[in-house]
Amino acid sequence: MFNSEKSILRKKLLNMRTHFNPLDINLLSKQICAKLDTLDVFIKSKHIALYASMDKEVHLDGLMNESSISSKQFYLPVVQQDWSLKFYPYKRNDTLTINHCGVYEPIPQSPAVALEQIDIIVLPMLGFCKSGLRLGMGKACYDRTLRLRNHPILIGVSFSAMEIDTFKQEPHDVLMDVIITEKNVYNISGKCG
Repeated sequence: MFNSEKSILRKKLLNMRTHFNPLDINLLSKQICAKLDTLDVFIKSKHIALYASMDKEVHLDGLMNESSISSKQFYLPVVQQDWSLKFYPYKRNDTLTINHCGVYEPIPQSPAVALEQIDIIVLPMLGFCKSGLRLGMGKACYDRTLRLRNHPILIGVSFSAMEIDTFKQEPHDVLMDVIITEKNVYNISGKCG
């Protein structure tokens, strides 16, 4: 029953997102990155996992600015055979490849970083509730990776138009600590100030 509810929501939100203007996406993404860039937890973090945006997701290019490049190590996820994720070092302009899901990911040049070494993970969200629930694309890669471990601080980013009043939480769903849109910062867990 939960999966069908999420499938319906996912279809609706994907349809909404097809109507987003690329110029608006760029503008809203910059506003979201500016909010994230000024979060105390982001400023203090040295090891940050991002994602390579695809289609009409929030673009995170604004986070890899000159000041952060010298003081932070960034990572991008690589999808494994079991749909879990491993995070590999990434520098701006590194070559990315498209995986079997159609998602950009780095070509591993060095070992994956241990999850315990990452300070924060910034996750894409197709939809979200202010309670911290995240609706992704349906593969549960992040949930599968994070649910059994003492994970880093999780920051979900999405456009405010993608907010959902509520949907049922499944046992494997991992809650966000913070959700950032172009309009608001929701500090759900209280871990970020």
